[in-house]
Amino acid sequence: VNKVLDQMTYKEKEEIFNRWIKTKFEEKSDYSLLWKIVLIFLVILLFVVYKNRQLLQYQRKLESAKNETEKSLNNFKTLIELNVAGILIIRDKEIKYLNDEAVNILGYSLKNELINKDVSTIFKIDSHHNLCDLLAHVDSYETNAISKTNKAIPILLKGQDVEFDNLPSYILSLIDLTDIKDKEELLLQQSKMASLGEMIGNIAHQWRQPLSNIS
Repeated sequence: VNKVLDQMTYKEKEEIFNRWIKTKFEEKSDYSLLWKIVLIFLVILLFVVYKNRQLLQYQRKLESAKNETEKSLNNFKTLIELNVAGILIIRDKEIKYLNDEAVNILGYSLKNELINKDVSTIFKIDSHHNLCDLLAHVDSYETNAISKTNKAIPILLKGQDVEFDNLPSYILSLIDLTDIKDKEELLLQQSKMASLGEMIGNIAHQWRQPLSNIS
């Protein structure tokens, strides 16, 4: 055996040694941690997708509500424009919206001349708050409005709290009483003339018989 061993080369001895003695280590991969990470990532991804879908639905509902609000506001403005009375919408003492009839009544040519104008400069009332308080206790109020040419215009006012552009506001309805006042004056003059004629007729009747006797 020793002779055989002595005749063997170092490489041959090493090969035999490694064949029987050397231990092979096989490293086994552990995928449990990877699956846990993937699972957590999927849960987070699903949560993000769910929240994103909720956000999209909320945005669609918000857009729909916005469109409905704009549609309602446009319909409201259309009704105001079709109204035969002048309409003013006031907020914080300033005119925020008005229809064409109000522009015509007040003697202006453009709406922009009255937008954001202090309402106390148009009506002969101390302030907007006093006006609101006044109209809250009466059905209507008769006063004068100041036209663009500083002419006093007799008007009849009615008011009500409203919400305009999603903000608390006050709506005023004004009717021009100029024609009615003119007709009232004419009727008054006619009534005076009729009374005067009746009085003269009575006087003539009272004098007719004495004058006939004298004749």
